[in-house]
Amino acid sequence: MIVSRLALAAVAALVALAPAYSASRSLPITVQIRDAASCFASVDGSDFKLPDDRGRFVQRLKQLRKKWRGISIVSDTDVRYKCVGGVIFLAQSAKFKNVGFPAQPPQ
Repeated sequence: MIVSRLALAAVAALVALAPAYSASRSLPITVQIRDAASCFASVDGSDFKLPDDRGRFVQRLKQLRKKWRGISIVSDTDVRYKCVGGVIFLAQSAKFKNVGFPAQPPQ
């Protein structure tokens, strides 16, 4: 009985100390091609032209990392992997540990 009370107290303490993450969802980032030479990433209402805005993009991701545990990259099938890979790299540079890329097979 004493052990279970200690375990319960330890779990309650960990929950109280845990940061306010949105653990059940990932921060969505949309990757698009708007012209032949540039990739665009949209996150939290802001658009970033990559690679030109990569510094601002990483800074914004670092701010959002305080609220989100991971990210989820969404793009159309016509987006070059170079763009998606660049967003993955920048998200990892912003210290996101969970980077997802949900995909559905073409129909």
